[in-house]
Amino acid sequence: MLISFQNGQTSVILRVKLRQDTTGAKPGNGITGLTSTSTGLIIAAAGDTEATTTAYTSGASNVQTIAALGTYAAPSSGKCRFAEYDSTNHPGVYEIQLANARYAVSGARSLLVSITGVAGMADCDVVVPLLAMNPYDGIRAGLTGLPSAAVGSGANSFNFDASGWLKSDPQAWLGEAIPTPNQTGVPITDMGYVKGTASPATAGYVGIDWAQLTNHTATVALTNTTISPTQVISSVAGSVGGNVTGSVGSVAGNVGGNLVGTIGGYASGQDPGTLVSALTVAGKGWLVALKYIGAAVSGKSSGSGSGTETYDDYNGATAFVVTIDSNGNRTGVTYS
Repeated sequence: MLISFQNGQTSVILRVKLRQDTTGAKPGNGITGLTSTSTGLIIAAAGDTEATTTAYTSGASNVQTIAALGTYAAPSSGKCRFAEYDSTNHPGVYEIQLANARYAVSGARSLLVSITGVAGMADCDVVVPLLAMNPYDGIRAGLTGLPSAAVGSGANSFNFDASGWLKSDPQAWLGEAIPTPNQTGVPITDMGYVKGTASPATAGYVGIDWAQLTNHTATVALTNTTISPTQVISSVAGSVGGNVTGSVGSVAGNVGGNLVGTIGGYASGQDPGTLVSALTVAGKGWLVALKYIGAAVSGKSSGSGSGTETYDDYNGATAFVVTIDSNGNRTGVTYS
């Protein structure tokens, strides 16, 4: 009969089958009616690393009864507990409760429990394996952690750092040497900064080693990220809150800040709303030119036929004055 426990297991309830002493090949039936005071009863327990056993005998009154079957109660010092379990449904099955120390023998890998000495009862030996792990712990088998050193050797070993973390340095690539970075099909995992290390040490900051992204095309989702000025971005679908100091092919949306560069070769330090007025043809700005065109086409005029005609803008102010010769040709224009 083998039932496993972790070395150091506490509150163990051990149940064993005791049989009648018979002759012949057929085992005897379960023996019933035994108690903690049965004459000659001996219960002995020894770990495999112990040179001597620990014996409990009814004759020395160090075998106690069990008040509540199925409920562990630590026996008195130097004693154990023994009682019949169920003579009707489990004839010959007895419950034994040993001190916790019997299952915590230093270095022991098994505990031998022997029940002998009763007239008419066959001797019974039970070996209880004592494991370094807990077979009844469904989470991690009672392990507190893996060793913080290399486990195994060679290509199949695990390597742990001083804090017990498993190192993830690749040792091979599909059984071959690790390819040189920047080759097609080789993922780049180098990260410039990780939380709490190097600069900037802002919590949660992760920086990309842009040098390792050279010659690689990728779609990267960037949130609150500063892009190195040496990098080229093919397009921006969202908004740009800061400044753009390089060239921009086209802008489909609105630009809220000031233009620092040039548009069409015309330098400007003005905001885009007044940029048009800064563009000139023959010294005349576009907005000014539109003022004169509007005055000539739809503004009020005076002096017709006098050789000097005046044209007003939409506000009623003089926009320009035209000098006309006898043939009706404009010979001069004076702009306001």
